[in-house]
Amino acid sequence: MPHTTYGVLKAIRSHQISSPRVADELATGRPNACNLCHLDKSLAWTASKLERWYGQASPELSNDQTNIADAVRLALAGDAGQRVLLAWHLGWGPALEVSRTNWVAPILGQLLDDSYAAVRCVAERSLKQVMPGIVPSSYDYTKPPESRAPVQSVVVDRWSREVTVEQNQNLPGQTMVRLDDLTLMKEGIQRLIRQRDQSPVRLRE
Repeated sequence: MPHTTYGVLKAIRSHQISSPRVADELATGRPNACNLCHLDKSLAWTASKLERWYGQASPELSNDQTNIADAVRLALAGDAGQRVLLAWHLGWGPALEVSRTNWVAPILGQLLDDSYAAVRCVAERSLKQVMPGIVPSSYDYTKPPESRAPVQSVVVDRWSREVTVEQNQNLPGQTMVRLDDLTLMKEGIQRLIRQRDQSPVRLRE
């Protein structure tokens, strides 16, 4: 059963078992199981695989859904429920074995300044698993971003110093994470954040 449900500050397995369909994610906003493991792949990639393997018709997708990893798109531009699910999956070992870990720190770093404390909490936990020591020791997820200095730039700076040129050549392109042009990376991330779904979300623990 895929971890498609949020609860108790983590992603939990859903008792609803269904075949992954890109169309279902587009209709409901619920992340599909394929992209919760293949974190570095876009919805278009998933749609192509499902069409070839199971004959599912590929739905019409936007430019971002075609060219940007779905995990990145939802983590930055999704609603709070989507963001916290992706924050958890970006620290989930089995998914990182498939998708690699060398690119996730800049994405999780953005979520350390999220408006929801639950998202900040889960993002901090995942980031510490992926890159121990990268989160500033003074960071406290219970403090809202407006009451402190942002930490995402600190995380990106520390990440960029640790990633080597050789590793940069292996950074998955659809994640938008890149070392050779940090300005372009930051602009792309901020563009998605400006598109963020700010709808109020109430999730019972």
